[in-house]
Amino acid sequence: MAKRIITDTRRLIAGAVITLFGTLFLTACVAKTSFFEQKQLVITPQGEVTINTTATDKDGNTVDVAEPVNVDISERADQPGQKVVEATFEMDMTVVPEGYNLSSWQLAFDRYTGISFEYYDPEGEQEQPSPVSFEYNGQQIEVQMGYSTEYDEETGILTVVIYVVCPEDYDGTVFQIGYSDPSIDEADADWPYSERLYTIDELPGFDSNGHEYFYFC
Repeated sequence: MAKRIITDTRRLIAGAVITLFGTLFLTACVAKTSFFEQKQLVITPQGEVTINTTATDKDGNTVDVAEPVNVDISERADQPGQKVVEATFEMDMTVVPEGYNLSSWQLAFDRYTGISFEYYDPEGEQEQPSPVSFEYNGQQIEVQMGYSTEYDEETGILTVVIYVVCPEDYDGTVFQIGYSDPSIDEADADWPYSERLYTIDELPGFDSNGHEYFYFC
């Protein structure tokens, strides 16, 4: 839910891999062109990027940060008929001023409908997103997103992993990373993710807020 790095990263619980229940189903209205094409989004090649974002200290002082991130996308087999698509973001925390927490937005979504994979079962109290199911081109697709983090104190590298469990023939997973700040963090923390599925342009962290985001697959 939250996108703040270190203590506050977008529901990134260090080392957590949790099996969750409570699937939300949604039938999507499918346009002739995909959401990705409609919004004129662009896939960025894997490798080094710099996200322009912010960091905030305990007194509420906020500074701009140019955060170097190394991005790697991989796939691996899971249970029969399923695979795991995984984005690894290696973030150099040495550029963040001492005493400040970095804000950064990360997300996974469906490129065809724009549906975010961020959903939490209203009956549960889990720290990781619940499974979601949606229809595209007459096919029912079920996916589940999860997060983990690991911080290396010696190198100052924070490794953020977002993974999506999905059907082995599904090719719609896209990962998003980019700008956040205290107002976006607050809006995200209060967002009613348990009420329904949202498309990413409905959420606080999207290009329409005037800041830059990167997309990977």
